[in-house]
Amino acid sequence: MTDEKRPTTDEEVVEAELVEEESSSAGPDSEENGAADQVERDLDELAETKRERDEYLELARRTKADWENYRERFDPQLHEALSTRSDEGTEPGVVLETVERGYRLNGQVLRAAKVVVSR
Repeated sequence: MTDEKRPTTDEEVVEAELVEEESSSAGPDSEENGAADQVERDLDELAETKRERDEYLELARRTKADWENYRERFDPQLHEALSTRSDEGTEPGVVLETVERGYRLNGQVLRAAKVVVSR
């Protein structure tokens, strides 16, 4: 036989049920804490991904060539001539139009600007 005291009054029954609920609810609280921790880790990873994306976009923006090609002398190191055309009052070998901008990084040309040159 067990010496466990059984609740006899309504108050004791209600108190026993509350104690039982508290002990059984410890599991869900720890699960909620685990879920909150996971959400926090996910948010940290998302913030890191955003920071990396912003750094990449800034680098891409800075690699775009900042020089203006219009009316410059054609330079095969900086330009790729797509075509030539006559332009009165312009000497031969001058950039008349930039079709596609060039890119460079740290002074090194990554892609030459595609241009139209006077003949």
